[in-house]
Amino acid sequence: MDTASSLIGLGLLLVFIGPIFILILQQKKQEKNMLKKIKTISKDNNLNLETTELLENLLLGLDSKAHKLLIVKPGESPDYNILNLKEIKESRLSTKNHKASEGGLNYISLNLFGTKNRKINEIVFYDDEDKNSSDAETSLVLAKKWEKLIKA
Repeated sequence: MDTASSLIGLGLLLVFIGPIFILILQQKKQEKNMLKKIKTISKDNNLNLETTELLENLLLGLDSKAHKLLIVKPGESPDYNILNLKEIKESRLSTKNHKASEGGLNYISLNLFGTKNRKINEIVFYDDEDKNSSDAETSLVLAKKWEKLIKA
């Protein structure tokens, strides 16, 4: 094989692999920034997060010693909420199916209730209308995982 053919082959390989490599690097940078935000928020509120979860539309952190749950909605200025798990008496997993779609889940959330069945918060893991949500099955597994963590 001559040099010109090798260079053309290498060039075509870079054209096809290059954009994928760039996307992977951007995603890793975005995850690193999100972790940095959640660590900053936890330090500002004297939390030591043992368990964290990074989703496209949600960041969760659990401090089991202080019994606190950190919920962050990412963005330019992240909106966050810190829940005292001692105030939560019950957590229920909620799923909704719309008639329009066949068999698939359209909405998955974890509802947290306090005394007298008062709803304290709703953590949305999957919303079919949200473009940032991942697939429903993965979100359902994560919601069940966090339901167990919160109950513990």
